[in-house]
Amino acid sequence: MAFENEINEQVAQIDKNNRGDYMVVSKITNKNTGTVSADIRQFYTDENGKVAPTRKGTRVNTEILPDVIKALLQILEPDELEDIGEFVENMGADELEDPEDTTEEEEA
Repeated sequence: MAFENEINEQVAQIDKNNRGDYMVVSKITNKNTGTVSADIRQFYTDENGKVAPTRKGTRVNTEILPDVIKALLQILEPDELEDIGEFVENMGADELEDPEDTTEEEEA
């Protein structure tokens, strides 16, 4: 949930069940201070099909987010950790390939 002095960038929407409940992970940037937080909030779909946030959620400042992630990783099983590792390895893979890098072509 963002306020007027915040920029809210939705990062992910994760389905929670088949009743229309889901979680939203957002990056919140304070326009005044520049501080960045991760907001994790649960949403629900009411009987009329209207989507609304619940009171369930939390906001974590990015300064402590690595510690929170490390704690959460301790809960996972080895195969789940492997999936996370593969995801992290593939993050930014496109960014690692510099289209202007012609080193290989020059060497050939």
